[in-house]
Amino acid sequence: MENKRYKILLVEDDRLDQMAFKRLVKEENLPYDYTIAGSTRQAKQILSTEKFDVIFIDYLLGDGTAFDILDSIAGTPSVFATGTGSEELAVKAMKSGASDYLIKDPARNYLKVLPEVVENSIRHKKAEQELKKYQEKLIELVNERTEELAEEKELLAVTLSSMADAVVAVDADDRIMLLNKATEQITGWQFN
Repeated sequence: MENKRYKILLVEDDRLDQMAFKRLVKEENLPYDYTIAGSTRQAKQILSTEKFDVIFIDYLLGDGTAFDILDSIAGTPSVFATGTGSEELAVKAMKSGASDYLIKDPARNYLKVLPEVVENSIRHKKAEQELKKYQEKLIELVNERTEELAEEKELLAVTLSSMADAVVAVDADDRIMLLNKATEQITGWQFN
């Protein structure tokens, strides 16, 4: 991605994991401005006043779980990490809005994929935003065209009804699609 600094919130109560994260950012010279919260309470306080590009959340925290935080960060890419993972927990995390899910290992090798996970989470969020804008624009265009067609139909109906000449419109299968009052008067046909 472009050369940009990312604002990261790490929600982690384990001091060794916090230190490993800081060390990774420093050693890899990652473009992260980070804040660390050691509890769900602290994370909620920080989130009430600050916005982040990505939030990295440990599942089990001293005063709750990552699920206690996921609800308050809707719209922000979040990476769910746990040392006690299961498929059920991964599915629940993803359904709750997590962008990604990582299993912690004792050697903290899971942190090595963090730069790629952050990039992918941000890229995915941008794609979602672009898709939403595209859908909104498409709906707007459809509504505008529907209004235009209704106006054109009304103009056509008024024009046809005011013509003194008989007019009959048929489709490709020679089915009558419409006829005007002059045609009804001349032929006696009724079009409903």
